[in-house]
Amino acid sequence: MPCNVSHTWYKQVSNGRSVPFLHMVECVAEEIKEAKLKPLEAGSPLRIGVLATNATLAAGFYKEKLQNEVISL
Repeated sequence: MPCNVSHTWYKQVSNGRSVPFLHMVECVAEEIKEAKLKPLEAGSPLRIGVLATNATLAAGFYKEKLQNEVISL
């Protein structure tokens, strides 16, 4: 789904589809994991940012996914 804000309805839209339906935030989290990037608190010299609208940030799915899956590494 090529729209961050539309990911608010990802489960409803992707449910029952016969083709893969990629979730942008899951793809970002997977790329961060594969690159073995870690949070600044864990000694990483890199800072990763998300350029997003207020609506995308307010939805919270980037923060939730990255904190639960990437930062906890």
